Amino acid sequence: MTRKLFNKLSVWGIAILLGLFIGIGMSQVPQVYTETAEARGEEFAQVTEEFNALKAKHETLKATWQSELLAQIVPTLADGSSAVKRQFVDFLEELGAPATPALIEMLSDSSEKVREKAVEALGHIGESQRKSGQNTDAIVIGLAAALNDTAERVRREALEELEDVRPASPESVAVVVPALIAKRTKGSSRERSDVLDVLGRIGETLAENGQPTETIRDALIASLTDNSTKVRTNAIEELSDMHENSDETLAALRRALTDSSKSVRRAAQEAIRRLEKTRQ
Repeated sequence: MTRKLFNKLSVWGIAILLGLFIGIGMSQVPQVYTETAEARGEEFAQVTEEFNALKAKHETLKATWQSELLAQIVPTLADGSSAVKRQFVDFLEELGAPATPALIEMLSDSSEKVREKAVEALGHIGESQRKSGQNTDAIVIGLAAALNDTAERVRREALEELEDVRPASPESVAVVVPALIAKRTKGSSRERSDVLDVLGRIGETLAENGQPTETIRDALIASLTDNSTKVRTNAIEELSDMHENSDETLAALRRALTDSSKSVRRAAQEAIRRLEKTRQ
């Protein structure tokens, strides 16, 4: 009986000792796990940083390689057909930003269709860059140059793309706005009205950012004497959308109340009413 009891006590003792050792070991697990997790976290952060650096380097090398390749390919297309060049423009658009210089060079192509397609591709790339917060100066300046194209279709496409992309930096504004103002009195009435659309959109953006809009305002006021009713009406609408409530604007709008066109007079009345509210 005593021996059996001793044996039981021995078993229990061993079990208790094992339990104590296991308990002590388990109590160390959180600390070990924490230290391991911290070490792994630091290693992961370092690996992530190195990966991002490699990725950035890869993108830089890729862009350089693409630019060099395109610089060699574009001149070889000089004798190609219009259809081949348009297909190449599609390829350039897929490449995105690195293809910008090549697309700008194609704005001087002899084919009107190629030039129009190149303008459209530049606009798509520029809009994507603008939405992602990237610099679009090269694109909007290229589109501004296309405003002087000999074909109205190309010029109107450039206006449409400029309305979507729009210059953002002072440098691009300094190029694009004068180019638009120079076209204010040229081309068809539809084209002149499109010019005012773009000027108005740029003016809205500048006003929202607290930048001066006097140059655009004066161009819109000058268009109140255009021989097209559509253009004069559009000039009033753009001034109103810009919330241009300066004394100069209101004076010009009051003069428009005597315009020969009923639609212009009505637009002027509505604009005056709207702008005077913002002055109160």
